[in-house]
Amino acid sequence: MKNFREHALIKRFISNGFTEAQAENITDGVIEIIISYNQELATKADISELKSDVKTDISELKASIVELKTNLKWIIYIAIGLAPLVIKIALFPNLSFS
Repeated sequence: MKNFREHALIKRFISNGFTEAQAENITDGVIEIIISYNQELATKADISELKSDVKTDISELKASIVELKTNLKWIIYIAIGLAPLVIKIALFPNLSFS
């Protein structure tokens, strides 16, 4: 059973010279294309979910950056603290530390 819009489209094809069978086949094809196209469109819910996922990812990324900055600071502090010892060993390899 065709709905009102489908019936109106079939009538339009018939009034433009198509047979009823041609009009029905063309209408069915157009409806298939529209249904297929609509299935590929993102809904508001899809977009909302994606937006939420992106916000979560950004928050996790920000937390990782903060953690990396903290780790980098400690690496720099350790390197600065060890620098005199490394220089001393490089310049005076036979020097005893006892």
